[in-house]
Amino acid sequence: MSNRLLLILFFVLFITSSAFLFERSLNELDQEANKNWWTISFIRPDRVKNIDIVVSNYTEDTHFKYQILAGDTVIEEQGFEAPLGENRILLITPEKTPEVERVTVRVIHKDQQQELFRNYKLK
Repeated sequence: MSNRLLLILFFVLFITSSAFLFERSLNELDQEANKNWWTISFIRPDRVKNIDIVVSNYTEDTHFKYQILAGDTVIEEQGFEAPLGENRILLITPEKTPEVERVTVRVIHKDQQQELFRNYKLK
């Protein structure tokens, strides 16, 4: 009788533990559930002179700012909004290509910043 009770208790504990871990795994895989992160990337990484970017925002604060730097000089700076849980596309490639080897796109959010670099091929 006690072996049967232990076996039933084991299966109940196993099923309960499995259900708990399955639910926790689903919550961790959900990008929008209690997360606080954001990323930037080039839209077309294969095009050398294209610095258009996409910002993925999973933070409550939707206010961002970007800067385009030619070398160490800021050539453009502008604020933008990126709604929670969405990808914001920014078409920021300047009409006239700067005459520098390296262009940096810096995105600032609160006290955090992320940078992307584009090395222009000079011939």
